[in-house]
Amino acid sequence: MPRAALIALALGCATVPLEAQQPTGATLHGVVVAESGERVPYAVVLLTPGFPQRFADDGGAFAFTGVTPGVYRLLVRQVGFIPFDSAVTVSSATPPLRIMLRRVAVQLAAIIVESTPRCLQPGPPDSAADPDLAAVFGQLRLNAERYQLLLDQYPFRYTITRERTDIRKDGRETTSRDTIMLRSNSRWAYAPGRVVSDDPIEGRNGVRNVHLPVLADIADSAFQNSHCFRLAGLDSLEGSSVVRLDFQADESLREPDVDGSAYLDPVSYQVRHTSVTLTRLNRAAAGVSSYVATATFRELRPNLIVVERMSALTVLQPGRSPWTIVGRSELQRLTRVEFDRPLP
Repeated sequence: MPRAALIALALGCATVPLEAQQPTGATLHGVVVAESGERVPYAVVLLTPGFPQRFADDGGAFAFTGVTPGVYRLLVRQVGFIPFDSAVTVSSATPPLRIMLRRVAVQLAAIIVESTPRCLQPGPPDSAADPDLAAVFGQLRLNAERYQLLLDQYPFRYTITRERTDIRKDGRETTSRDTIMLRSNSRWAYAPGRVVSDDPIEGRNGVRNVHLPVLADIADSAFQNSHCFRLAGLDSLEGSSVVRLDFQADESLREPDVDGSAYLDPVSYQVRHTSVTLTRLNRAAAGVSSYVATATFRELRPNLIVVERMSALTVLQPGRSPWTIVGRSELQRLTRVEFDRPLP
């Protein structure tokens, strides 16, 4: 989704017989449901070997056609549920499957404010050492993997409105607004210690830019292996209860990166909000005191989320003049989404 800037310095067609177009082999199809019997929309289904993962449809139904009879591994995953992973025998007589998923159950305590340890051993949490942390981390990673799958299989164009404000030392503000259209499959990829660059955006030379890691980046092993993760517990956000999972950049990174938190719904375990702060400010840009960015998510369809709102605030060291700019903010709002092809 959107990038926020650190504004610190300045076909021909052939006739084919109908029978040649028909898939050969068997068909494996089924439906994904919760323990309550309610159908689970847009679960991720994988049949291996031979069939890449895909979304079930909005009613939880899925189908794999042209399956050579034999034994396969069927994996079904959805945020907030324990994955289904089983061997299935496929033949022309295989009946429709009814895959029942069980809810994730994690014992969570209220958040405890304490000092944050240094990140000396980054990487995904150990399920044997801290099963609750590993379980919540698994849900965050599944959120990220689902978002990446959405971008890969159903790319879309989206329109955002932007509002940029310069805040002067005397309290006066100057605001500019515009609207732009972007593509979901045209984005920067995270690399450890490479979140700040001198690449000009929209011709603004001399401006250092912050490439914010988005939800899909959390699914990347590069991000996971360069951050430590900690389960903070139950927190409150905008009057709602959320599960907070903190992440912290590897202490050995000498260039700017991000620390932050992900806030998940305590029932569905969908990501609702993320917040990041820039590390190594002395190497980011001269005169920067802090940089904070937040993203808020919403369901575009049941169990399919997108970034609805993103904001960033850069606080600068004040100069002597009352006209000195001491802060710059950017607010981006999603207004329209157009998929290249229909969702299932």
